[in-house]
Amino acid sequence: MTPISFHATFSPLRFKNSSNGEAFSLFASFAFTIILEYPKLGSHDLAFTIASSKDLRGALPRQYLGLLNASNIGNFSDHLFAVEFDMIQDFEFQDINDNHIGININNMISNASAPAGYYSDSSTKQNLTLKSGIRIQAWIDYNSM
Repeated sequence: MTPISFHATFSPLRFKNSSNGEAFSLFASFAFTIILEYPKLGSHDLAFTIASSKDLRGALPRQYLGLLNASNIGNFSDHLFAVEFDMIQDFEFQDINDNHIGININNMISNASAPAGYYSDSSTKQNLTLKSGIRIQAWIDYNSM
């Protein structure tokens, strides 16, 4: 996988009700396949991101995902939310392993993370290798209640 930063941008979304200031719920679903030139080496992350601005100038590729750089990590004025699908254990960002999904807020250090997996019909967690080359269906569900 060649390191690139791709940003799909859309018209601005309103995340708060203008009349009462309450946050809206969010649901997103998408499918992806990760095919690596050298699967044993892994690759830096893929992330579903919501940012307060389309302007991410100065953001670095690779472990910064084209979202942040070393000087603006943890800056709460960035208003950045990302769900990362991570295939490299980056000790700089305290990654739990080289195959996990993390929730990142204004930072490359995940606020929460778990080994990649899915739940079968029997509600049993099954392991999932992100770089396996299979199609992965992901959904992100935020309930504001």
